[in-house]
Amino acid sequence: MIAGSPVATAVPRRAALCRPRQALTSLPPAWNNPVSLFDTAPLEAYIQATIGDKTFDELPRRFATVACDILIGERVELQSGPLARGVRASVAMPGLFPPVEIDGRLLADGGVVDNVPVDVARELGADYVIAIDLWPRPGAGRRPENLFDVLITAADLWSHANHPDPATVDCSIVPEIGKYRTWDFDAVPELEAHGRAAAERVIVRLKEDLGLSPRETVRA
Repeated sequence: MIAGSPVATAVPRRAALCRPRQALTSLPPAWNNPVSLFDTAPLEAYIQATIGDKTFDELPRRFATVACDILIGERVELQSGPLARGVRASVAMPGLFPPVEIDGRLLADGGVVDNVPVDVARELGADYVIAIDLWPRPGAGRRPENLFDVLITAADLWSHANHPDPATVDCSIVPEIGKYRTWDFDAVPELEAHGRAAAERVIVRLKEDLGLSPRETVRA
């Protein structure tokens, strides 16, 4: 099972392999929307075109994503309904992307209230939780150079303020990506290498915790 707030944990593997850079960099300005800079309707359409009109219940593994009801500041767990719309809501970073209305609730990025929803993973049935932290540590990135950098830096700060108690996580994977910006799509190969290196650093402990031999493969 998978639980998460950011889009990296939300989109199934097939979608992740189908040019997400093109989908994100082609988002048009939200000229007619006073509450955001970009329109994310094309992102929802991209996910639908990639995996079809799937619902959460149709995924091969149990999956939940977290959003925030910005009208009352409440965490909302999305585990049913159209997958593409749920993902769009869970990554609706305030200021950059518009909130998404689902079942009468106005939803924004779940990282506002819970960046690493460990308890949701437990509720889905996870006995062992592996948390992957893709947000750079505050102060570890570059100096903001424009409006987008300022908004992303603010998101970094609120996301880290909403991190869970480390004791609730069985294994943490933290790639060293502080020097990269959220929009550094040209650095994808480097980011993948950092992610692989971070996973390799914990693989021995992970196998020990799961009672696997050094030669066995860890499977989700």
